[in-house]
Order: sequence, then C-alpha cells, then structure tokens
Amino acid sequence: MSLPPEIAQVPTGLNAQQEAANQTTEAKREMTGFERGTLRWAKLAVGMSAVAAFFVCLQWWEMRRGGIDTHALAQATKNASEAARDQADAAQRFSHTVEAINGRMQDAVDQLESAANNAKAAIKATRDAMRLDQRAWVGIEGHLPVENLRLGGHPRLGVKIVNSGKTPALHFIELIGANEQYTGAPFVADYSRHVPTAPRLSMSVIQPNSGLDAYTLPFNDAFTQAMIDDLKVGRVMLRVYGKLSYEDVFHKRHHTTFCMFVNADLVNLAPCDTYNYAD
Repeated sequence: MSLPPEIAQVPTGLNAQQEAANQTTEAKREMTGFERGTLRWAKLAVGMSAVAAFFVCLQWWEMRRGGIDTHALAQATKNASEAARDQADAAQRFSHTVEAINGRMQDAVDQLESAANNAKAAIKATRDAMRLDQRAWVGIEGHLPVENLRLGGHPRLGVKIVNSGKTPALHFIELIGANEQYTGAPFVADYSRHVPTAPRLSMSVIQPNSGLDAYTLPFNDAFTQAMIDDLKVGRVMLRVYGKLSYEDVFHKRHHTTFCMFVNADLVNLAPCDTYNYAD
C-alpha cells in the first residue's frame, strides 16, 4: 500500500534540520544590503540602551549617596550658622555692656574734669585775689608847690609819686611833662616840649609806702603878665601830666597816667578831666 504524496514528502528529523538551515541560508542570501544594515543598527541601539541603563543606575546610586552627604553637610552648616549667631548675639551683648561702661566712665571723666576746672578756677580766683591784695600800687598822692610862677619867671610843676601797695614796684619808669594850652583845646600829652633831646626818664624801685617827688623841667619862655592874667581868668590852662610804668613782684607790668592843672589862685592843682588812669 503506497502513502499519500504529502505524507511521503514529510522529512525526517535530520532532514528537517538540514532543511531549516538551508532555508536560513537562503533567507540570508535573499536579504538586501539595507536590511542587513538596519539589523546591525538595531543591535547597536540595543547595546547602547543597555549601556545607558547601566550609567543611569550608577548615577542614581551616586545621587542617593550624594543626598545623604548633602543632608549631613546641610546639618553641619545649620549648626555652624546657629553657633555663629550665638557668638554674634554674645558679641552684641558685650558691645552693649562695653558701651554702657564707656558711658559711665565718660560721665565720671566729665565730672572729674568739671571738678578739676572748678578747682582750677577757685585756685586762680584765690591767687588773683592774693596778688591783687599784695601787689604794688603806684600813683599820685598830691602835688608839690608851684615854683617860679611869677612875672618873668620860668615855672615848673611837680607831683608826689607813692607806692601804696604791700610789695615793691620794680623797674619803675617815670615820664613827666607840662604844657600851656587855651581852655577847651584838645589835650595832648607831649613829653618832648620842654626837653630838646629826650623826655625826662628814670628807672628805680619804689618800696611799699614810699615814694618820690617829680618836677617838670622849667618852661623855656619867661611868663608875661598877660600869660599870668590868662591863667587867673581861666582862659589858659597850665598842666602837669605824666606816665608811670612799673612791674609788680609777680612780674606783671602796670601803668598809671595822671594830669593836673593849676587853679586860678596859681597855688593849688586840681585833676584834669582826662588822662587819669591806673591798672
């Protein structure tokens, strides 16, 4: 009995494998160049995907580890920040304390300075009062008799100079002069009128409660009766004036100026209304 053609053509196991291999080889031969290139690129893409996946896994691992380290670093930074803030607060409190101490010290310094200034002022006032009480005072005590005030005479006038203070007047300098002016004319202290070369000048020491007499030089011109009559009616004034300079024992310089005129009786002298001063 013969088999059907379909069954008779079924290959055996060995024949089947050989047949499959032949078919694969045939299929490969039948693939175009483009299809083979596409297959190679597909294999390469799969490989690259695998590599990318591997690196992604590594990156995830590093990020996980970095997250742990970043947390620790953030905690450490926070602790350091809190410590710095505490130190800043402590420094600010110390600064306020120092400012308060400085303020109190400044107040104390101001009070001490004020007390020192008050003490200096009190000492100066006491010293000035003592010096004022103990210093020399040089001035005019009165006038001397008028000499030669007569017809044809050459009059001269004089004053009594005295130190009424409690200590000597040192380096005393006397300057004295006289003039004849119409009443109402401006007074001018001219110390050279009766002395051709220089005014009368002397230097000495005047002890307390002591003094000296000082006369002017005689007038150059002899007095006429008209001049004497003018003096009697007050039309003309005959003056004696001077400047006194001296130093006290505290080495301070003082000055006294004086002016006196002859009265109508031609005997007595009275103070002028100017040039009388003392310091």
